[in-house]
Amino acid sequence: MTLAHWVFQAIARAPRHTSVSVGAMRIFVPGRDYVLSLVDDPVGAALTMRSWFQFTLSVLVAATTASCCGGWLASYDLEASDLVGTWSADYEVSFGRRCWYRMTGVETLTLRADGTYQQLYDDGRGYVYVSPWNRWRLEEEEDRGASILHLEGGRFYPLGKEWAEALAERSWQYHSDDDGRGQPLDLDGTEVILHVRSRSGQRCLEYPPVCDLDAPVIVNFRLVASPA
Repeated sequence: MTLAHWVFQAIARAPRHTSVSVGAMRIFVPGRDYVLSLVDDPVGAALTMRSWFQFTLSVLVAATTASCCGGWLASYDLEASDLVGTWSADYEVSFGRRCWYRMTGVETLTLRADGTYQQLYDDGRGYVYVSPWNRWRLEEEEDRGASILHLEGGRFYPLGKEWAEALAERSWQYHSDDDGRGQPLDLDGTEVILHVRSRSGQRCLEYPPVCDLDAPVIVNFRLVASPA
């Protein structure tokens, strides 16, 4: 197999329009839209593909549509008290099996009425992260009829454990062309966001999509405990 064919097969399912920043340097992660240009230049591919592909394997996941809150609509005109309680997300269910790497475990968000929250992620294999009680707030976007949950100091684990930690330490930045509502997303480690969705009186929280934006992986949370 030639290097050009290996390059084509290796990134044929990689995401579109994803990049990261390390310091002042922006690193573009190639995807399907750029496969042909790499195949046409196998020498350039040989020089660049190794580092790009290693990064892709570490950060990106393959597509699955089973993860999102299918049929759920953006929720608007909420009170912060509507979100108070404990929310849980199962990463193995959200990611499925068609991934560059598998994410397992459960993430729990406990939102208090006093505006503080705690994030807990347990991958089920010995890695456990428990945050301090940080601040959370609800943003209402009237022009879009949407509600956005902001978690100050939150970690974005859909990127993988290592990259979530590096982002929290602000040693790099994450960019995507779609934050889940058709807007660019830039994360610098100061906070993470979740979209509030609703259907038939029930609600779920969704992280921004990762992986291929045409068939994204979306980690979603369901309410598992309400305050007494």
